[in-house]
Amino acid sequence: MSKNEATEKPDPWRVPVAVAQIPETGLHRNLEADQAIRNAVADVGGLREVLSGQASFDVTPKRGGRCHVAGRARGRIGQA
Repeated sequence: MSKNEATEKPDPWRVPVAVAQIPETGLHRNLEADQAIRNAVADVGGLREVLSGQASFDVTPKRGGRCHVAGRARGRIGQA
């Protein structure tokens, strides 16, 4: 898949966070992809299936309206 092909498909798993709503102490999120999201991720990735998808991350506010994001994403897939 070329870079242009990858950018043409929408990102199926987005979780927007408003920078103005991030507390000074930071924000922690644990996410679990539901079946619809897993199906969409499999479609975008050309996979037979996505059996599970989890993400855990911390968002820390920085100066100038910026933020630092650190975390981990995990998944189990099935390929043809």
